[in-house]
Amino acid sequence: MKYKPRRDLPEFVREYKTFSPSELREIVLRERNEAVTPESITMWFKRHMDIYEELRKEAIEEMKPLEAVDEAIFRNGTFEELESVKNWIKEMRRRKLSERYVENNVRALKKICRGKFKGLDFDLTSRGWSFRHPDRLTLNDCLEILDLISEHYPRMDTSSSIRIPMRNFLESKGIVVGKKISGEKSNSYGKFAHLFIERQKVYAIFEVLKELNYDLFALSFFEYKTATRVRSCLEVRPSEFHNENGYRYVHVVDKGRHSKGREEWNKHVDEGLWRVLKPYYERALDSDRPIFSMIQYQESCNILRMAYKEVIPEVEPKISTPHHFWRHQFAQHMLRATNWNYDLVAQLGGWKDTKTLKECYGKPPIEVVAQWGLAYMPQI
Repeated sequence: MKYKPRRDLPEFVREYKTFSPSELREIVLRERNEAVTPESITMWFKRHMDIYEELRKEAIEEMKPLEAVDEAIFRNGTFEELESVKNWIKEMRRRKLSERYVENNVRALKKICRGKFKGLDFDLTSRGWSFRHPDRLTLNDCLEILDLISEHYPRMDTSSSIRIPMRNFLESKGIVVGKKISGEKSNSYGKFAHLFIERQKVYAIFEVLKELNYDLFALSFFEYKTATRVRSCLEVRPSEFHNENGYRYVHVVDKGRHSKGREEWNKHVDEGLWRVLKPYYERALDSDRPIFSMIQYQESCNILRMAYKEVIPEVEPKISTPHHFWRHQFAQHMLRATNWNYDLVAQLGGWKDTKTLKECYGKPPIEVVAQWGLAYMPQI
C-alpha cells in the first residue's frame, strides 16, 4: 500500500501512541516500505495543525486512566497537558520563572513518576515500583523514592534534580510538605576551589593563546576580566560599549539566577582590556555586528584545551567547560585581590548575591581569617 500522510500518520499515531517523528519514520518504513525523514513528518503536522491538535486531545483523554498508567504519557507529549502538570506549569510561569527552569522541572517530574532516572542506571520498576500518574502522586510516593535513592545512592545530590521539583509540584497540588522533604540546596562549599591557578599561569595561558589564535586570546581575556559567560561575550556589539566621564563599561545580557533566566549587567572595562578589545570594536563599528563574530565555538573549545594542557596539565582534566573556566578564575583572583569581599566581587562579576560565590568558591582560608583576627579583634 502506498504511503499517504493524511491517511497514515493519524492512523499510526493512534495505533502506536506516539507523536515522535523518528518513531513514526520507522513505522512508515516498516508498514508502507517508504523512506521518509522525521523532518518531513514534523512539517506535515505543522501544515495540518487541526489534525495534530485533534490527535493530541484524543491522546490526552486516552492517557488519563483511573487506575493503570500507560507509559505513553511520558513519551508522546501529553504529559504537559495532564491537569496537575498543566496547572503547575501555569503557576511557575506566573512566578516569572525562566522557560528552561520550567522545562527542567517538568522533566524531573517525569522521572519521578516513572521511577526511572537516566544517568544513574536507577530503575525503581525493577524494585516493585509502578508508574504514578502525576494527578495521583502523593507525598508518601515521593518519600519512598527518596528513601530508595538514599539507600542505593547515598552520595547522590538530589537537591535541584529531584527534591526541589518534587517539593514544588506537591505544594502546587495543595499538599503540605513541611520539613518532610527538604527544600535546601546542597552544601557545596569549595565546589570550584580546585580550579584555582596562580596569576602567573593565567597569563602564561594567554601567551599560548596569542600564538595559537589571537582572536581567541582576546575573547578569553574579555571573559576573564569581566566574568562574562562566553555566550554573552559572543553577542556583544560596539553599541553596547559606553564611556561616561572617563568610566568605560560594556552592557551585557548574561545568565542570572537559573530560575529567572538572563539578566542585564554593566561590566567594567579597564584600560588593559580596552587596549585588547579596541581593534575588534572599531572593526565592527560600522555594521554594529558582534565584535567576535569570527569565533567558532566548538573550535575555540578545542584550542582552549590545547592551551590548558600545555600550561596546566594537572588541572585541565578537571575543567568541564573550557570557556567557563575564565569566570571561575575571575572569582578566585578577585576574591583574593579584594581580601575576600564577596559583595564587591558579586557586583563586579555579575552575581546577583554572594550566596553562589560562597557556595562555589568556599570560605576564606584560615590564614586570611587569622589576619582579620589580628587586625580587628584588638579594636573591640
